[in-house]
Amino acid sequence: MPFPSSVTGTSPRWGWHRLGAAVLMLGVSLLSGLLATPTHAASPTAAAASQPPHEPGVLIVAGNQHGLPVPEALINGAVSVLKAKGVSPSNIYVEHMDLDRFNQADTVAAWAALMHQKYANKRIGLVLAQDQASLEFLAQAGYDLLPPGQPVVATLIVKPEVTWRGAPHRILNVSELRDLAGTLRHGLDLFPQTRRLVLVAGVERTQTTLPAQLAQVLSTQQRPLDIEDTSALPYEAMLRRIASLPPDTLVLLSTYFQDSTGRNFIPAEEAAAVAKWADARAKSASSC
Repeated sequence: MPFPSSVTGTSPRWGWHRLGAAVLMLGVSLLSGLLATPTHAASPTAAAASQPPHEPGVLIVAGNQHGLPVPEALINGAVSVLKAKGVSPSNIYVEHMDLDRFNQADTVAAWAALMHQKYANKRIGLVLAQDQASLEFLAQAGYDLLPPGQPVVATLIVKPEVTWRGAPHRILNVSELRDLAGTLRHGLDLFPQTRRLVLVAGVERTQTTLPAQLAQVLSTQQRPLDIEDTSALPYEAMLRRIASLPPDTLVLLSTYFQDSTGRNFIPAEEAAAVAKWADARAKSASSC
């Protein structure tokens, strides 16, 4: 069956279900035939001989660390769908490579060698790339993990057009739309006095294009806004800057994994800290 090159949703909950739908689509086409056993009657000896030595497995490759809320929800959703389709938990493999914190070339090469050793004798019927880092890993260092021509289910992908080390694989991209224009429009509707826009996104590679995207969105707006990008600031300095902003400022917060010094953070925890410091700023301004 033909696969669409991109499937998009607009929220984490929507993406969770779309990933399940994508697994179902690929499960029907890739797994059902592999899981099927011969239907002709035979003696026990012949039947045993005709059974495949191993049922095909599903490999979920996550470039992030274990425990992040959204990636874990997506993984849990995929595992639930796979189990409902009859895939044994013993044939579902999940690898957290933590490439956001350990992305040195020798570390990535070691991961590829280890995973090749682990799965050399496994029949992998489906591969899910959890994020941008894992897709790029599969396209380059981990390319040999993919059976020739096998489609890859990918989610939380910013750039599906990756460079493959060998023949490219078809990608079923279950992604979410980053609606900057809509987010900005709603923010300005809520705070019409806004004159300055401050972007908090860190320096993690999936966030580096945000300033240019934001500038492009603002170029279509009728009202001028000053833009301030905090990505060059260390984490503590960024929080102090948030606390010192004037009341006509709107803070646009994206997922914050890493600051300019290379320190790593959990986006949900960082979002709570930004909200706390912004709230302190608002209370201070209202008491003046």
